Amino acid sequence: MAKTMETAISMAQQILNDFPLSQVIIEEFLPSDDITCGFLKLGKQVLLLPTYYLIKSVSGRKHILDRTQRLRSWDDVDKMQPVITDNLILNQLKQHLPSIIETLDIQDFTRIDGRLNQEGKLHFFDINGMPALDFPDSVMNKQCFSCFPDYPQKTIYTALLHTIVQNALLRYEMNIPEAMKTHNLFTLKSNFVIQI
Repeated sequence: MAKTMETAISMAQQILNDFPLSQVIIEEFLPSDDITCGFLKLGKQVLLLPTYYLIKSVSGRKHILDRTQRLRSWDDVDKMQPVITDNLILNQLKQHLPSIIETLDIQDFTRIDGRLNQEGKLHFFDINGMPALDFPDSVMNKQCFSCFPDYPQKTIYTALLHTIVQNALLRYEMNIPEAMKTHNLFTLKSNFVIQI
């Protein structure tokens, strides 16, 4: 993390030297934990999976998580993804995510990341065009596992895949297998997801 403009420019140049085909965005540091919210559509229904992305030993109030930290295995002790229950955050997600999705014309699913500023306003800084779905370690899977705690992981994973594929089939007006209609994330019960 850079504390001066000169350091920010130097660090950005080093990233471009290390990864010459990359692009760099310099952003203001927001001292709060990372928030990542999954978004899934099924026809006209919308499901939000509001979670934090935490590594307790590397507090978001003082650090930005680097790639090495993000690639660590989930242990639910130090690296975890608990659900968000704070109404201030939940209301902002409900208010802003649908318009972001509509503006970008996202058709099926994504993950949107952000942090709170010092006044508690949510700032979004990353929209994942194609979130990974590798079982069981991807962030999207972990979100689903956290938001649907009463189901086995494989049941949730199957429901996630059914949701994504079923929505694509709906868009193309194709036949939907009965298993997808009866077993998807919208048919599972949870007090932690937001349906819009």
